Order: sequence, then C-alpha cells, then structure tokens
Amino acid sequence: MSTARASEPVSRSWARIEAWLAAHAPESLRTLRPPVEPAGIAEAERAMSLEFPADLVELLRCHDGADEGAVRSPDCAVLPGAGLSPTHRIVRTWQRITRHARATGVPGKRDGPGEEPLWHPSWIPWAGVAYQNGVIDMRPGPRCGQVVPAWGWKKAGEWPSLAAYFEAVADALYAGGDVDDYHPYLAGRPSRLLWVVNPHPSVVADAGMNHRGGTPEYTEWLLSWHQRRDSAHQLRPIPTGLH
Repeated sequence: MSTARASEPVSRSWARIEAWLAAHAPESLRTLRPPVEPAGIAEAERAMSLEFPADLVELLRCHDGADEGAVRSPDCAVLPGAGLSPTHRIVRTWQRITRHARATGVPGKRDGPGEEPLWHPSWIPWAGVAYQNGVIDMRPGPRCGQVVPAWGWKKAGEWPSLAAYFEAVADALYAGGDVDDYHPYLAGRPSRLLWVVNPHPSVVADAGMNHRGGTPEYTEWLLSWHQRRDSAHQLRPIPTGLH
C-alpha cells in the first residue's frame, strides 16, 4: 500500500495563499477575480469537449483567474512565472492553439527524448503568460490530472496534480523555498508578490555552470541580469508565514 501523503485540497492551499497575500502583498491579492459560476464551468467544458478535473473546478470556484494585466505579465502574477487564467481565457487559449496545431501539424513531437507532443487537445491551459502555457493533462492513463509544461512554458516542472502544485506555492510563502526554480520576493509599495528565477549562488554554482549546463559566460550574464532586474524592482525577501 502506498504511503505517499495526499496533497491538501486546492481550496485549503488558496486560503493559505490569500491570507499571506492579504498580510504581505495586497496589490497581488487585488488582481484575483471573483469565483466563476457553475454554469460558466459547464459552458467551458462544452466548448472544449473536455471535463474539467475536480481540482480545476475547485480552483475556479475560489477565483476565476486573475485580471488581464496579471495574466499578461509575470511581474504581476501570483503564481511562479505564470498568470492564473480566467475560464474564458482557458477556452480561448485552447481553441486558438488547437486550431493552429491542426492547421499546421504542429502537434508533432518535442525535440529530444520523451516523445511528448507540443500540444494535445486533451490538455487544459489553466495558466500562462503570452504564448507560454501550463496545462492539465486530461489524456486517459496514469498521467491524467498531472500539471505539465506545454507550448513554451520552459521553467515549469511536472506536478502530480493541481492540488500538489498549489500546496507547494503556499509552502514556499509560509516556509521559504522555490517552486520550479522561482523564488518569491516582494516589490513595490504597497507590496506585490514577484516570483524571480532563483538568482542565488546555489543555482549557478558548481564551477561556473548553471543549472541548465550553460557556460561560465552565460552564468555571468545571468547573474548581471538578475542584479539589474532586482535593482529595477527593488526586490525584498518575503517574510515567511504571517508574522
């Protein structure tokens, strides 16, 4: 029998995240939209011919995504490197990419091992920025319900469920740590949450090689870019927890 601990419900993780945002990043909290009505979810499922998983329904019943500005720019996003998509944007993104994939034959295969497609119509693009999308894989089989990167979301990792992903986000805010190489900071007055690809030495150590195996020159450029970015945003370490 498996001893793996089940993730806490999405609504519980969201309650923790919202409490933290209210205490430390009120500007980010204001970007979240009201919950979607059940009819809106049903309409989206019909438009995509897909049944939304329970975790996604629970998420949308907490918040129907974020305001457009918070979806378009990762600098405003509550999530690491991605905006939380409203239901109408989920449908619009799915329709746009599916049409393009069918017209061009892009579903194809990714470069390298794994033989995963670039796009599949059974993927639900629940979060993203511009043309970068994270999806929930609804293909039948053992991967059904997993959160995976697709269509350019290079930094995202794979998560066994949406619940596991949001629990990790909440844990990073309360206990510190990274999510998919993104580290949480505060920026601005009043404060907003800003996730930055981790600039700490632990990521780019090991004889000048970064975590993607780049050259020392690339590592030097990466660190200088983060220094300029940090200065521009006046980043401050987050206070973990609610104290």
